[in-house]
Amino acid sequence: MINVAIVEDNASDSNLIENYLKKYSELNNVKLNIKKFDEAISFLSEYKKIYNIIFMDIEMPDINGLEAARKI
Repeated sequence: MINVAIVEDNASDSNLIENYLKKYSELNNVKLNIKKFDEAISFLSEYKKIYNIIFMDIEMPDINGLEAARKI
């Protein structure tokens, strides 16, 4: 199982990434556990070292993706 986090404040972009991941999962028989966050602050407050892949938006309110990545 691959744990994936999507940190994206735009719902349509977040859903697009999720749909691509689900399609990849089905085509390649790879099990993914996908969790979505709509802001970097909520992601950081719940962050645990369980994610194998993190899709992080760069431009977000309060704290941008690069700052969040540095804190990880």
